[in-house]
Amino acid sequence: MTSSASSLTTHGTVLADHLVTNRSTVANIALIGAGAATVALLAQVEIPMWPVPITGQTLGVMLVGATLGAWRGAAALLTYLVAGLAGLPVFAGLTGGIASVAKPSFGFIIGFVFAAALIGWLAQRNWDRRPLLSLVAFFGASLVPFVFGVPYM
Repeated sequence: MTSSASSLTTHGTVLADHLVTNRSTVANIALIGAGAATVALLAQVEIPMWPVPITGQTLGVMLVGATLGAWRGAAALLTYLVAGLAGLPVFAGLTGGIASVAKPSFGFIIGFVFAAALIGWLAQRNWDRRPLLSLVAFFGASLVPFVFGVPYM
């Protein structure tokens, strides 16, 4: 197999596609739920600061997006956002609820959806498999929440 043929067969796949070969709706829902749970857990790793804490959420967003790909990564973060708004204590400090919209940090949570989609899209194009491109991809996707979060504050 030539390198271009090999590239074509792996293009568009991410780690989740290799670990879970069953691409059923149930498998996708499970992956999306696991992604949302991962971010919820990492949100509890927190360094209190004002006006927003530093949390493990951004790491979780990058891991989930790169592992699940663009659409499942974005769906996982949208699930995380909706679960928090519904009152589940998934946001930093085990908080949640509709009042979270009034917090200065909520703009970052909105940005997480787009950051996961971006890093997932780049991972599907193999940027995560090349050191320099990987650095650019993860740095760029890490800036996306700030595009939403800073104006929201």
